[in-house]
Amino acid sequence: MKKQIFILVGTFFIVNFFVGKNLTAQSEIDSVEILKNQAVENIRAFERLPTAAKALSKIFGDKIKRARKMIERAVVLNPNDIELWFVKGVVLRLDGAFDGAETDIRNVIKKNDRYSSFGFPNVWIQLGYIYREKGEYDLAIDAFKQGTLIDLNDTWPLIELSMVFIDLNRSTEASEAFYGGLNEIRDTKNIDRLFSDCRDIATEKEIKQWDDSLKSYEERLAFINIFWKKRDPNPLDAVNERLIEHYKRLSFVRSNFSKSAEPWYDDRGMVYLRLGKPGQRYIGRITDEVRDNESWTYDHIKSGLYFDFIEKSGYYELGSLFDAVDISNRGSTLYDIFNERALINPYYQRMADRIKTQLDVVKGRAEEAFNSTVTLSKGDPTAYERLERTNFASNFLMTNNFAQDYLANIEYSKKQNFIFDVGAPHLPMNCNFASFRSINKKDSRLEFYYTVPFKVLNFAPSITQVDKFNTSIKLHMKLYDLKYNEVKSVERDFDISAFGKETTSHFFLDQFDADITPGKYIAAVEMRNNEKDRVGIYQFVLNVRDYNSDSLLVSDIEIAQYVDQTLTKDKYLKPQSNLKVVPNPAAGLVNTKPLTIYYEIYNLAKNADNRTSYQVSYSIKMLESNQSFLSSVAGVFTGKKEASTSSVTVKEGKSVNEKEYIAFDIADLPTGVAALEVRVKDLNSGKEAVSATNITITSAREEQNNASSEETVKEK
Repeated sequence: MKKQIFILVGTFFIVNFFVGKNLTAQSEIDSVEILKNQAVENIRAFERLPTAAKALSKIFGDKIKRARKMIERAVVLNPNDIELWFVKGVVLRLDGAFDGAETDIRNVIKKNDRYSSFGFPNVWIQLGYIYREKGEYDLAIDAFKQGTLIDLNDTWPLIELSMVFIDLNRSTEASEAFYGGLNEIRDTKNIDRLFSDCRDIATEKEIKQWDDSLKSYEERLAFINIFWKKRDPNPLDAVNERLIEHYKRLSFVRSNFSKSAEPWYDDRGMVYLRLGKPGQRYIGRITDEVRDNESWTYDHIKSGLYFDFIEKSGYYELGSLFDAVDISNRGSTLYDIFNERALINPYYQRMADRIKTQLDVVKGRAEEAFNSTVTLSKGDPTAYERLERTNFASNFLMTNNFAQDYLANIEYSKKQNFIFDVGAPHLPMNCNFASFRSINKKDSRLEFYYTVPFKVLNFAPSITQVDKFNTSIKLHMKLYDLKYNEVKSVERDFDISAFGKETTSHFFLDQFDADITPGKYIAAVEMRNNEKDRVGIYQFVLNVRDYNSDSLLVSDIEIAQYVDQTLTKDKYLKPQSNLKVVPNPAAGLVNTKPLTIYYEIYNLAKNADNRTSYQVSYSIKMLESNQSFLSSVAGVFTGKKEASTSSVTVKEGKSVNEKEYIAFDIADLPTGVAALEVRVKDLNSGKEAVSATNITITSAREEQNNASSEETVKEK
């Protein structure tokens, strides 16, 4: 019996031992999971903080310190949990313990080199973050590249890689990595971050499109891609200089002008992001009577451009220096604020002078009131102060005639400033374009014309011939659709010779033709004189019309220098004709010379005699003076001058498609911008079609002045 009792008691203790041990183990597992999840919550909260707040959090032991303590306790409880070591590595990195973070992440990689958890980036990206923050950029590059290989369906690591290249001023690699990173990003938070990064330089239309229209991640990635390509000052090279400069500015403002809410910087950061570094930055003196304030000037962008920032609730807001002083304070305080800035911008000197004048007026009135027994008790010690405050506020603050300048500068803060330095003086170019029906009818024929005056080119004397000078031009041009997919590309090299005064009087002229699908295109042009002597970079939108129709149509109007008939092959020869049309893409048309135009008519109807009959009317209307003008019509191309006082011409022909050219005497027209219209009426069908273009008419004197100028010419 005793033996049985002993066995039962022993069994009881053994069972309780194992049950207790299992309960303890389960409790530890639960504790680990709780600590792990709490640590991750603190990490997430910390990541949402701006840069400055993160620094304060580290100093005062807030979010990230708590997360670190929790995860370190959890590791002690379960040292074999790979997820714990991964989260610990993330925590240590955020806490600035980079060596420890590197060790932990490296240990995780040994067990699983593709590991990731809790939605955090994978181990290689974590390692890339660590090396970038340590300044070990080569190792960071290797880590981010490895992170890309972990999952080929997520290209976000390339975005992180591009940021490293930006740190290193390796702009070509940065641009290539950034665009590569836009191919496939799975995490919608990362996609939203990309637009958050550039929202302050987006147009209102772009912001509305992002907020209201784009739903899928594919649409949003395509939007970001086009957003930056539209801002690339030179799409022909591999670098997006605007993208690189923006992210450099963004890094600076988030570090120096931090704020605890999106976009994570205050108004100083907004202005810096848009306009760049100020010419001068003045930080106001700290006193008990005045809020912290700063003033920035941008005279290098626009004369008299300044911005004032006032500290409110811990952050700086764009405003007026009047906001830095309570309106009940003495005017002399406000005078001091403006006067101490007198040397950084004339505006502050003018304001200080005006405030002083107003103070003198107020002082005189106060003294008069002080001695008056009617309005105030004589000898009242507060009389002067009360009157000074009220009069200064009402007479000056509310009637500030400098408010217009202030409001104009506030409005200017919505603009952007970016100077693209090509490393060479600017090469001016005039250009124009026109579209016509292609031979295959389905496409349209784009003709792009451009000219460069010899006087802006650098000529060198010939070593073989006296009075001969040589230079070269290299053209690189690409056409893109509106999504910046390349459609056409052309490269041309020209060796140019000139004799004597030709180097200042002649022009270089060329034409580029392409049969393309109708629609809108972006043309990017880079022109170089002697490679680096002068460089011109241009972009413009070309609207190529659709002529694939049976309706009566009139093509674009080409402004020409002259039209001639020839039997020889020439680059200015119109297809399926013997018409040589030499284009005139000059910025202005001199009114002492005839205005020559070329256009085409399509789909005329034939009558019973198998002939066409149509009426053409021309009009030139000055847009500035609203003055109509019926020009004289001159057939100057054959040497005969068949002048007419009418602007209407009736013609007959055998072809349903016609090539037309004509010249106008514009000597009686005033100078300025005018609208030229060609209207065709088919007398057989009764249908009408119209084509129009704007022209700029100049005088001979204006043309001479333009010829001696090297300023940037008008672009189209």
